[in-house]
Amino acid sequence: MKTNTQLQVDVMEELQYEPIIEASGIGITARDGIVTLTGTVNSLAEKWAASHAAERIGGVKAVVNQIRVEVPEMHLRSDEDIARAVVNVLNWDVMVPDEKIKVAVHEGWIIVEGTVDFKHERKAVENAIRNVTGVKGVTNLINLKPEIIAPEGENLLRAFSRPGAVS
Repeated sequence: MKTNTQLQVDVMEELQYEPIIEASGIGITARDGIVTLTGTVNSLAEKWAASHAAERIGGVKAVVNQIRVEVPEMHLRSDEDIARAVVNVLNWDVMVPDEKIKVAVHEGWIIVEGTVDFKHERKAVENAIRNVTGVKGVTNLINLKPEIIAPEGENLLRAFSRPGAVS
């Protein structure tokens, strides 16, 4: 098992290896396999990359990401501009069922809601939004559609084709 100090060093080296991350703005503490990241970064994409870089390190059991996103002045956008950009990226992403998603923006923070059929669609929404300029964070309130389960011993086609079944 790695020491707390070794975990800190390993995470810092991993952060420095990532080109999107400005590691000098990030503080790292480690205790019993739990790594806490603090400080500020310029984008949500950078915050996300820092968290995932720390997760890749052997011996890290959990990552607490307390990094704040402070968008540089030249990248600040109005909530209306951010909303328009988010709607556009969702429309252009083939993995996102954009017609099922509602977006709200408040001071650069995105809230997405709706119901999708698959978990990968829910994740695709976050992935699409993460790189939009000016976004400080995402709250994903998207629900998954309940799975239809056939009665025991039947397949779905047979379950829906028997007399009295809804078609």
